[in-house]
Amino acid sequence: MRPVIAVPYFPGSNGDVDSISRIREFGMKPLPLYFHIGDEQRLEQNARILAEQVDGAALPGGFPYEDRIDFGVVPAKITQFSSALRELVEKGKPVIAFCSG
Repeated sequence: MRPVIAVPYFPGSNGDVDSISRIREFGMKPLPLYFHIGDEQRLEQNARILAEQVDGAALPGGFPYEDRIDFGVVPAKITQFSSALRELVEKGKPVIAFCSG
């Protein structure tokens, strides 16, 4: 069975398409998960998937709001995402972040 690697992305993300391609290239299965403020049901669903159903995560960076704020601020403010990511890390699963991810 191929490892499933979550690729969370947010408004302003970039690099998610490249991340998905590289994950496939190395024989793993990418799982894109979109986290957008305003869709509570989808936020909760994707947070559960991130915390419980993947073998690791790759966090691409981005340029939100015309790069006027640091990209990490956006995901950190989404409680469902930050809690799920913390749970994934506490389980000892690998997480890689690049750019401002």
